[in-house]
Amino acid sequence: MLWATDGLAEEVARVPPHAEKPCTMGYEEKPMPRKLEDVAEEALELKLDDRAALAEKLLRSLEGISDAENERLWLAEAERRLLEIQSGKVETLPGEEVLRRAAAEIS
Repeated sequence: MLWATDGLAEEVARVPPHAEKPCTMGYEEKPMPRKLEDVAEEALELKLDDRAALAEKLLRSLEGISDAENERLWLAEAERRLLEIQSGKVETLPGEEVLRRAAAEIS
């Protein structure tokens, strides 16, 4: 294909139509954000070894966060759990019951 620019002809390599990318107006396309619940559901469908590898990768991603960020994250988790209890979404159990169930699971 020839293009004329300032009176000079330039040969331009022709790209097959299926290989052309749509115009993004200078912005890079990013995938739509996914909900945590959707990602978790999908992750739980993985084989055990793959789930373990994913868990390790996620845990490693938390290494090196600052003490302030760690405290902020734990506070957010504590608040989330409190809201679940207050809303009745989860049921609390006495510590003795939890230990009894855990012992029964491993024996």
